[in-house]
Amino acid sequence: MGTGNAGDYNYEETVIYPFGFGLSYTQFEYSDFALDAGDNALSVSVKVTNTGDTAGKEVVEIYMQSPYTDYDKQYAIEKSAAELVAFGKTGLLEPGKSEVVELSIPKEYMRVYDAYGAGTYVVDAGDYYFAAGNGAHDALNNILAAQGYGEEDGMTAAGNGELTAVYTQEKFDDETYSYGEDGEKIVNQFADSTWKYYDDSFTYLTRSDWVGTWPEPLGGEDHSIEASAQLVEDLKPDEVPEDPNAVMPTFNANNGLTLASLIGVAYDSEYWDLLLDQMAPEEMMNLIAAGGFGTIAIESVGKPVTVEKDGPSGVSATLIGGAGCFGYPIPMVFASTYNIELEEQLGYYFGNDAILSKLPGIYAPSINMHRTPFSGRNFEYFSEDSYQSGVFAAALTKALKEKGVYCYTKHFALNDQELNREAAATFATEQTIREIYLRPFEIAVRKGGSPGIMTSKNRIGTTWCGGNYNLLTNVLRNEWGFVGHVVTDHTTSSEEDYNGRTSVHAGLDLYHASAGTYEIPGCENSATVMNDLRRACHNILYNITNSLAMNYIGAKDRVVPVMPPWEIALITVDCVLAVGIAAGSFFIIRKMVKGKEEE
Repeated sequence: MGTGNAGDYNYEETVIYPFGFGLSYTQFEYSDFALDAGDNALSVSVKVTNTGDTAGKEVVEIYMQSPYTDYDKQYAIEKSAAELVAFGKTGLLEPGKSEVVELSIPKEYMRVYDAYGAGTYVVDAGDYYFAAGNGAHDALNNILAAQGYGEEDGMTAAGNGELTAVYTQEKFDDETYSYGEDGEKIVNQFADSTWKYYDDSFTYLTRSDWVGTWPEPLGGEDHSIEASAQLVEDLKPDEVPEDPNAVMPTFNANNGLTLASLIGVAYDSEYWDLLLDQMAPEEMMNLIAAGGFGTIAIESVGKPVTVEKDGPSGVSATLIGGAGCFGYPIPMVFASTYNIELEEQLGYYFGNDAILSKLPGIYAPSINMHRTPFSGRNFEYFSEDSYQSGVFAAALTKALKEKGVYCYTKHFALNDQELNREAAATFATEQTIREIYLRPFEIAVRKGGSPGIMTSKNRIGTTWCGGNYNLLTNVLRNEWGFVGHVVTDHTTSSEEDYNGRTSVHAGLDLYHASAGTYEIPGCENSATVMNDLRRACHNILYNITNSLAMNYIGAKDRVVPVMPPWEIALITVDCVLAVGIAAGSFFIIRKMVKGKEEE
């Protein structure tokens, strides 16, 4: 198109298979492409005909090109030439048969995050092109063809402009999508998470000057950078000041409620306050601190023990005992089908396994990005595309919820590497964080109703994800309307990075650790801390109450600690061994003393 300082990049020599490209045993043709605009969504329809000799299904992908304006260049807003905004799959089409595929595209998908101008989500004025295509490059060729470009302009293949339609946004809009689920204005939350915050001379790659802003490796040959004093200071967790207006909550009340009596009761009901009044301070602390592969029993509220397991590809049979459950293909395989109905079926089967195994909590789905082929967790993640990852995760979480499973969508967020995850500090612009890394989580929460979140071990900027107030409270709960509880990734560390007081105040609810790993000294004397702990317990108990953990437990049943037979047997064996060791030691020492006396 002759725009930007593009350099001599050669697409055909570099890319073998573009994103979204797929093969079939037959051939399909598209026709009658149409776009209609409603108040809140755009509807797209296209006729798909099987022109081959074999029956088959076809994936219909719709890509959008947003206008790239002078405003975008001025305020460093980056946009893709074509991004996936909808997809669907036909039924089985016999040779010569056709089907009209209709897809809906929320107008919200036209928004971009404007960190340096309006400081919120905006929609640019101009023409938005929507095109069908076998992958991003094919769709882009169709858009270019509709704009009057052809192979004579350097395109690698001729596009089909008839598979493209235009929607015109009449005016710049910085209001419609700038409010969260709580009704408050969405504003910047990660201004200190860009490297420019610590090095103003740093330049991010931009579409407006591709060659001129191509990045150089930082730190020279050994890739080392001397950290500034400000950076070192910011790596320490923030202190939580005492709220002078905080009132110490009630403890050890005798209100006669149990978790089972609150099944189906709204999160904000006054009955939850009455139930939480029954808990003791040490019960609150112990519940939050010991969340490794499950949660402990709380006698005062009739809470049973729960067991939770890993499971992006099925309930794990290797952690905390075995379970006769099915192993499913990895998420990447399901995403490659572009078949949401198949993912929903997976959720139902997955949920049945959880019911049979008495597992109310599953550490899944995993929806970080395929940003590099070398990430150690790519097998757990769906895709390199945030929209595709999000809608697949939403389908799975919704199906699991219907089976009584609270799934922990993970790893929240910006988990890009496996090696040294606990030490990694990930820097990115706010637009990158929101549109690439956070978007799949947002879709899983807002569309799929994900009731659980697992944080990642890394930091965003200098702040650990498990103690990041902007991430866990301002974005997750306030902007997205998340209701549920947040757990850390598995950890055995109790260093200051994982400061319990800071983390729970930030919005963390549960430590994925064994009992005794985490403590908040003096918490029972602080109304500020105890109210944070109470809120975390509310979040945990709300999820458990509305899960399969409460199956067969009645409102008047009591949960009491018992010693199972295997534990009695183990203690007996330990006692016998202890007596034997003591006796043997006694005779050995006596013999040694007697020998000394004889000498």
